[in-house]
Amino acid sequence: MKRLFARSIPPAAAPFTISDIMRGLAGLAMPQRTYAALTASIQHAFDVPYVFFVSSGTAALYLVLKALKEIHPDRHEVLIPAYTCFSVPSAIVAAGLTVRICDVDSQTLDFDTIALRNQLTDTKSLLCIVPTHLFGSVAVSAALKQHLADPAIMIVEDAAQAMGMQCNGAKVGTAGDAAIFSLGRGKSVSAVAGGIILTRNKTIADNIAHCVKDLPQVSMVAHIREVLVACALSVFIRPSFFWIPQSLPLGGMGENKFDTHFPVARLSPFAKGLTVRWEKNISHFAQSRSSKNDVYRKAFVGIQGLHMPSLRGDDFQGTIRFPLIIENLAARDRILTLSKSLGLGIVRMYPLSIDSIPEIAGATSDTEQSYKGAHRLALGLITLPNHCLVRMQDCNAIMKCILNNLA
Repeated sequence: MKRLFARSIPPAAAPFTISDIMRGLAGLAMPQRTYAALTASIQHAFDVPYVFFVSSGTAALYLVLKALKEIHPDRHEVLIPAYTCFSVPSAIVAAGLTVRICDVDSQTLDFDTIALRNQLTDTKSLLCIVPTHLFGSVAVSAALKQHLADPAIMIVEDAAQAMGMQCNGAKVGTAGDAAIFSLGRGKSVSAVAGGIILTRNKTIADNIAHCVKDLPQVSMVAHIREVLVACALSVFIRPSFFWIPQSLPLGGMGENKFDTHFPVARLSPFAKGLTVRWEKNISHFAQSRSSKNDVYRKAFVGIQGLHMPSLRGDDFQGTIRFPLIIENLAARDRILTLSKSLGLGIVRMYPLSIDSIPEIAGATSDTEQSYKGAHRLALGLITLPNHCLVRMQDCNAIMKCILNNLA
């Protein structure tokens, strides 16, 4: 209770304003107009003909996988990084498919190139590859489609944390056969919850459309609840009030869980209204995140016991968290303990590599025995908050917390 009433920084945030909530309410009042405006803006920004809106990024990935399975019913494996969000294997298993794991390079947070090459020697059962743009750092493996010997393998970009990011002028989400974004809390832009699917492939789009048309409409009770949650989040995400949700038993807020029983539904008109100004919000958020990333990078360069992954993207742009690997686990624990007591928002990311999740032990196609890169990240990776609610004095306190506790 020491931190009660004290300022506490959320580990990640994409706050929305009263104006955003009013646009959400306008979405409720004018659902068709809001849907048309949001669809047109995303189609134009990403130069894609097919866009779908669903209840979460997990639901979006699930629907894409179901669509791909219709195209290639003889294939059942989905290749994913060994270090990624637990929602990814959750969606794969829920879709009735098999998780296939490839190690990652802890330097780039992308697939390990040698491990990926080994995985692609046997592709007869491989349905698709899911590169992950972790934190918004661009995964160059998303562009490997043209190099695949097996043209039937699809590329599905997990851009849940990377909406609006780009590399060499190319937008994340446009390199593969399909891509998914998340509108959840703490992503590039938030609508409380939601997911977006992009594709240029008409067959994939037709299969997704067939699934989406059967999804339930959002009920009035759900609409009311969503508006109330959005209003609460707009207040309690602020550092002055974030101690309130942190002190409540909210069912594992911020935890990563393997769960195949997620809802698959349409995105509500309210959430579409919250999202309709996404380009301006992302631009604003990215500038703030980029400037803090630069501060952190300069402070930690060359410090013994610290390792900074090489994040990819134009101008170090807008990664939703700043990742840092602490080599000494005792030091990691000291930093995390002090951060919690001071409300600094430093946290571990995914505490397990995908191969270590107990629930999917029997649902994986394990062709590789070693996941050294993923295990290194699971043990040592912490993330620093860099969002627009973080002040420069917060950055200084965060850097002091880390540098003073490495020894």
